[in-house]
Amino acid sequence: MSYTYADYTFIDYAIVNGTTTTQLAGNRASGVPRHFTRVGLRTEPYKRIAIDVYHTISIGLFANDANTQYVDGWNVSNVCGSFSAELRGMGIAPFVGVNNVFNNAYVGTVTINGAFNRTLRPAPLRNYYVGGEVSFRLPVR
Repeated sequence: MSYTYADYTFIDYAIVNGTTTTQLAGNRASGVPRHFTRVGLRTEPYKRIAIDVYHTISIGLFANDANTQYVDGWNVSNVCGSFSAELRGMGIAPFVGVNNVFNNAYVGTVTINGAFNRTLRPAPLRNYYVGGEVSFRLPVR
């Protein structure tokens, strides 16, 4: 489990545009959620079989330094199962997983201070993946 508390605010920040000055001192730093938590659990119910479950929770954040564009927080759960075996000095580990198990809609990427307020990109809804890992052991002389 990991938890991050980040209370970042601007101390001395002003934007000068000709004769106009916009003060941003005291605003929260954009792109950084104040609270962010990730919890993970791995279990191996049988020899060489593993199941990973992890969940991410983030409160909202601001997408711009002026703190006028707020992005809602998110809760996302992922699950991955894997198998590992060794055959003649070669290891194989296929895996299969599901991201965003509960199909939550949330913002996946925030472009800080994006032009024309184009700062948000959605994350994919529930999606699946399959892969594998192969390793070789070289003889020691």
